[in-house]
Amino acid sequence: MVKHFVDSTGKWLGSYEGPGPVIIAGSPLPAGAVEVPSAPDDNRRVWDFATDTWGPKPAPPPDPDDELAAAIADAIKDEPANSPVRKLGEALLGQAGKAGRIAGRPV
Repeated sequence: MVKHFVDSTGKWLGSYEGPGPVIIAGSPLPAGAVEVPSAPDDNRRVWDFATDTWGPKPAPPPDPDDELAAAIADAIKDEPANSPVRKLGEALLGQAGKAGRIAGRPV
């Protein structure tokens, strides 16, 4: 039988199946670990002790391309129209969908 565990704050620790002491990710369970009836469908969810259910899924992380485009737009908004900085920023913004490559991240 599989056992599922959270820490005292409801953060998912992992699942365990087998006899003997419970070991998750190579370590014994921390003090205060609590067994719960199921695993979350998203490891970022937190166990709600008041309702004995998994809490809501957190919002997805922001898209790094959108963050980069917003930062570039904010950086050049006060630059004069013919400024080299503004032209560079506009050129980078023209690379929509390629921001990961511009920032050195794989796409």
